[in-house]
Amino acid sequence: MDIDGSDDEGYSDLTAPHLVERLSETQRAEVAVQLLLTVSCETLARVTDRLVPLTKRDFVAWLPMELGVKILSFVGSSLCASASALGLWVGEDRPSLGHAHSHAHFSGFASLATCLRVSRSWAQVARDNACWRAAFRAAWPRSFERVAPRPPSIVDSSEKKRSVTPVSTVGSSYDPAYIDWKHVCLQRHLLDRNWRTGTYTATEIPTPHKEAIYCLQFDRDKIVSGSRDHTVRIHDAKTLQLRSTLVGHIGSVLCLQFDKTSLVTGSSDSRILIWSLPPLPSAGDPSAETTPSTIHPTHILKGHTESVLNLKFDSSRILSCSKDKTIKVWSSVDGSLLRTLKGHRAAVNAVQFRGRLAVSASGDRTIKVWDLETGENMRTLVGHVRGIACVQFEGDLIVSGSSDKTIRIWNVHTGQHLRTLDGHMELVRTLQFDESIIVSGSYDQSIKVWDMKSGSQLLALDAHRHRVFKVQFNECRIVSCSQDQRIIVWDFTSGVDTSFFN
Repeated sequence: MDIDGSDDEGYSDLTAPHLVERLSETQRAEVAVQLLLTVSCETLARVTDRLVPLTKRDFVAWLPMELGVKILSFVGSSLCASASALGLWVGEDRPSLGHAHSHAHFSGFASLATCLRVSRSWAQVARDNACWRAAFRAAWPRSFERVAPRPPSIVDSSEKKRSVTPVSTVGSSYDPAYIDWKHVCLQRHLLDRNWRTGTYTATEIPTPHKEAIYCLQFDRDKIVSGSRDHTVRIHDAKTLQLRSTLVGHIGSVLCLQFDKTSLVTGSSDSRILIWSLPPLPSAGDPSAETTPSTIHPTHILKGHTESVLNLKFDSSRILSCSKDKTIKVWSSVDGSLLRTLKGHRAAVNAVQFRGRLAVSASGDRTIKVWDLETGENMRTLVGHVRGIACVQFEGDLIVSGSSDKTIRIWNVHTGQHLRTLDGHMELVRTLQFDESIIVSGSYDQSIKVWDMKSGSQLLALDAHRHRVFKVQFNECRIVSCSQDQRIIVWDFTSGVDTSFFN
């Protein structure tokens, strides 16, 4: 017999690990539990610290970069909430989701910003420009198409990948199609914060209108206004200088709309005038300092028997409504009358249309939805208890303002009343909405900004001294006009780089 016992009965060279391998996974788990029950709490805590990281997997770190970018481009608040639950945060960089959710636009943008703090691998992928482009599109879909390229910063390729804030591009070479979407998202977020905190400057445009200003429209180059003094005035949106005066109506100019080349106006003289818009002089052009020009109409449309109260047009149709209770459809090409829509029992105060679907609002307290191809009144919306002064139709929604002092939101396809906004003290004369807010103006001299989703009032702007007749807004500003003969620009861009916003 060997003294080491190698020939003893029952001896085996099978070690403990080999014994474990023969066990099923369930059996191995039970053995591990039974062993852990024999150690102290201190030892058990140390073992747990070693085991917990093995239960988590940062899936983004294991994916190809292109696939990671594709996944994070669809990121939403639920994905980042899941990341929080999975414990993938790095050190003390864990953000407060509760604080993030307090923002109205906590969606793709805020979630993607949070993803930068999930882990190093997530941060590398989340910095990609494609992710931020998708985040902007998800958070601000209607603004997405209006973001225009501009010269980026003087940065090398690695800095571009990190989406750093642009700086001056004077004297540098650059890709003119490049848009730093992380920077754009941040600037739009700051802009939204200004709107919601009431951070703005109010500037009055010196206008030669001698009586109440009933209507206006603006873009990045010009502000066009119509007045009870029978004139239309065009001001430079940057310098606020008067550029042109349009003369042709023999009554108050009550409504107008322009596109790149044409302006259409309606008046208490019952006529619709079509004008060719003159180009504004560019910066530094000597003609910019010359005396404003006087312009006359190119076409006159006659058909209404009383005041033309509102109109809209596109490349094929002009839609007008009147105190004579009718809506008329005209050809934008030759000005011929195509159809007259009848059905309202009082003045038709406002019209809107998209494609073949039109919406009208009347002093008879109803809103009607029309098929422009057939002339059929598809449905009538009833809910306001006094005459309706204004309406906007966009997507699935109609928003209306009334002499009953309320704003109502409706579904255009079903006619269902969705919400009522209360806050104005007199007739709601004008309004406009987008995916985030509603802006309204009233005879109570105020302009109010409302949250589109909750219906809560965000801001009350008080600078006009008389009835507000018209408001229009874009991402950066509100422009309003009033019976007080003033045009006021409410600018919300303080501290914001707006060079990408077209």
